[in-house]
Amino acid sequence: QQSNQCHDDETPLIEMPHEQPHLHEAFLQPIDIDHVLVTIGFGRFHYKLIAYCGMGWAADNLWTQAVSMILPPIRKQFGSASIDLTSLLPAALFIGMAFGSL
Repeated sequence: QQSNQCHDDETPLIEMPHEQPHLHEAFLQPIDIDHVLVTIGFGRFHYKLIAYCGMGWAADNLWTQAVSMILPPIRKQFGSASIDLTSLLPAALFIGMAFGSL
């Protein structure tokens, strides 16, 4: 059985609810999540939140669409070189997305 003690067994890593006398008894009772969500409701804030998240998602996806649309004119403008520099543009996009997700 695992203990909630740290390696020296002096200080607990996690205080269990029954070990926290400062908590009100109401916080120790189980709650019904469905009831809480119905009580809170779905208002203007939630619609704005969904809209802002959707705009972020759309902006993120527009970059990949824009890169695919500008690659043919870039290839035509600069021709093909021994090292195809136009292949670096999508690579830079996805590398940037990977670092941006961190």
